[in-house]
Amino acid sequence: MKKFILFLLLLNLTDVYSESPDKLTNGLLVELKKFLPKEEFKLAKLDIPSKYSVNGSFYQIQSQKQLKVKYVYTGRVNTQRGKNQSSTQADYFDYIMLYSPNVTVHKVKITDFQSTHGEGVCSAGWLNQFVGYNGLKLLVVGKNVDAISGATISVNNLTFDVQSKTKLLLEIIK
Repeated sequence: MKKFILFLLLLNLTDVYSESPDKLTNGLLVELKKFLPKEEFKLAKLDIPSKYSVNGSFYQIQSQKQLKVKYVYTGRVNTQRGKNQSSTQADYFDYIMLYSPNVTVHKVKITDFQSTHGEGVCSAGWLNQFVGYNGLKLLVVGKNVDAISGATISVNNLTFDVQSKTKLLLEIIK
């Protein structure tokens, strides 16, 4: 019986944490059109090796012109649960990361913040510290990534995500 209850709980959490592809893709297209307003482009979804569990998608921007941005990641970062610990509603935010052709972070933007804490991570000034990150160094909150009071979990989870997704993209395109 305990295994069955655990299975149902995990099944329910999977639904809560799963990405909404239409919502994330629409947010991505809106942001790309702001960033590349006059460019004709297509998005080609990149395959993620099955050994990785990723709560998001990688895309390659295909265009006739040489663009400043060639790769995109769109995903979800789960933060903490709200004050009601028995709730199955998770706190999260969706974000996109734009990469240059040589796989350095060009921009990070939070597109949908659905968390009760940590909204400081939405600040463009704070997010700009990831611009230029290429996966070669370790990102450490409090050393080369600014901490934000009241946003510890969001800061740590986004920092980890930026680092891990950049390294994964480097592996995918090899």
